Amino acid sequence: VTGMSMYNGLKCVGFHYDPQIQTLQGALFGAIMFLVNLEFFMLRDYVGKLTEEKGELLGNLHMHPLFFELGLKCNQCDIC
Repeated sequence: VTGMSMYNGLKCVGFHYDPQIQTLQGALFGAIMFLVNLEFFMLRDYVGKLTEEKGELLGNLHMHPLFFELGLKCNQCDIC
């Protein structure tokens, strides 16, 4: 996203606007900047949901799914 945002920012600054529709062109370039970032964050959240761990359900041991986390030492269940 950073590379694309930098490219669009430079394009907005260096663009030769038509004086008759300068306001429209500026608004459209602003919309491009907003939509590129919106697309990135929506795609990031979507991929995060697709790759989310489901957890292990061990009914005899715990009543809700358990998740493996690195670096937790002597942690207690926050749900129970």
